[in-house]
Amino acid sequence: KDSKKQAAKKAKEAAEETSEAALKAKRKATEL
Repeated sequence: KDSKKQAAKKAKEAAEETSEAALKAKRKATEL
């Protein structure tokens, strides 16, 4: 049970990091 929770938490963090990077890239593209 614990390892599943840990994996879900890691996946959520990775998804947040990815969307954050995508937002930054989008912002950069709009600035150009």
